[in-house]
Amino acid sequence: MKIGVVGRYAALLLLGMRAACSAIDAPAVIQLEMTNVARGQAVEALRDRYRQKHLTSAGSQASPVFEAQGHLRETPPDNDEAVEMGLRSGAGSHTIMVMVGGQERELIIDTGSGKTAFVCEGCVHCGSSHTHEPFALTANTTYVPCDVTMLAREDSSDPGCLACDHGKCKYGQTYVEGDEWTAYKASDIMELLPTFEARIEFGCIFKQSGVFNDQSSDGIMGFSRHPDAIYEQFYRQKVTSNRIFAQCLTKAGGLLTLGGVDLAQHTGPVRYTPLRNTGYQYWTVSLLSMSIGDASNTLKVDATEYNDDRGCVLDSGTTFLYLPQSVLPAFRLAWSRAMGSLDYVPTCNTFYTLSVEQIAAFPDICFWFKNAVHICMPASRYFVEVADGVYSGAIYFTPGPKATILGASVLEGHDIIYDVDNHRVGIAEATCEYLPQAMVELSLDPGGDKFQAGLDYSQAPQWMLAAVTLVAVAGLVNAIWVAAAMDGEVAKTSTKSPATTGRSNTDWHDEEFAFFLMQEDDPKQTVK
Repeated sequence: MKIGVVGRYAALLLLGMRAACSAIDAPAVIQLEMTNVARGQAVEALRDRYRQKHLTSAGSQASPVFEAQGHLRETPPDNDEAVEMGLRSGAGSHTIMVMVGGQERELIIDTGSGKTAFVCEGCVHCGSSHTHEPFALTANTTYVPCDVTMLAREDSSDPGCLACDHGKCKYGQTYVEGDEWTAYKASDIMELLPTFEARIEFGCIFKQSGVFNDQSSDGIMGFSRHPDAIYEQFYRQKVTSNRIFAQCLTKAGGLLTLGGVDLAQHTGPVRYTPLRNTGYQYWTVSLLSMSIGDASNTLKVDATEYNDDRGCVLDSGTTFLYLPQSVLPAFRLAWSRAMGSLDYVPTCNTFYTLSVEQIAAFPDICFWFKNAVHICMPASRYFVEVADGVYSGAIYFTPGPKATILGASVLEGHDIIYDVDNHRVGIAEATCEYLPQAMVELSLDPGGDKFQAGLDYSQAPQWMLAAVTLVAVAGLVNAIWVAAAMDGEVAKTSTKSPATTGRSNTDWHDEEFAFFLMQEDDPKQTVK
């Protein structure tokens, strides 16, 4: 007996020593270089739009869209077309190269979605522009098994399956503009560096449509607040010691840091703003105001305009800036105060003849968040050159996504720190320069203000409605039970299984991604 006890303790000691050694050998934080491939699609879409308008104007007697010397005449944007263009062209903006099952994959880094997926062998009509050949299953690849219990889980954190297909988990995503992909959920080893790897679950795409067929990247890698997000999976595999990552974006690419923060990249202090609990899985913060030029020149709108519905979302998978349509009149007024006129308003679908010097003289547009945090974008990021000396505005005003979306054009030039455990997002101006790994010192705890998850009082009406509904249902059930008891039916009904709720089997995972942004109320939930 004593020998058995000693043996068990010795085994535990050896396992502990092995785990400790493994923890020492494997890094808990990693920094990788990103490239900017997908953004070219968004810019090219704006150029196509300009060429289309220019040709239309040239072939008719209508006034031209732009003048040779002066500013352009602003044409009212067609929001539906602009939104559709923006959604299709904003298919991510930064990509990263990883190894999955020993095969290189170029994946869009997207903080607006949580699922990782890429094209696999056997995918029909899945495009021919991808960087690599479709993923070939290896001896180490396994399909995630599926049974009926995975289709309707009460635990909303369980990713679940769209359907069970011969024991395999069908997995997919539908997007606002109609693009979609359908896959089988599989798992294999994802390697970021030879010493930084984990077995992750991903979608092995066998059918896709829209922008997914046209893009050069092989697929998408999700980084939202979602249980399938890559940083969550690496954390669950104990490869990282916390759920923190940072994106430092530039027009050419930038840096992705997983498990920590590279403070040496910062040219200014990090300031943190708390996350909002909106019921969605986005990186949602409270946008208090916007200013153009001088900080006092704010848009005269109530903050609820920015934070209604999905709220103000930081989404690296969206290329440009999207604002509620209701904000446009106030934006134009603030622009006129900053510029002295309504010339050169940078709305989408407007084209201007400008010089680099003119653009450099235009005012910054700044966003002010809770806890004295702000981020500014210069004119070089809200104007895009679509022809020689011709620029398009790249700010979209639309009712479509029901959100304020701060895309890559806003986030560039900053290190954005996403910290689930401390319920916050950090923002710091940064160089975002890639250095050899040996020269990088990464911090596991960047410090700064930390927050606790709490009730988002802006959602109080929804909570009140839910409470009233719950009370009403409880009262109805109680009345039915009493009536049954009075009729002597209690004994008959007590042996029956309790009634299940009418919860859809795809409540959580049909969150559509506006430009890869989630939605949880899309009626198109069934994958065919």
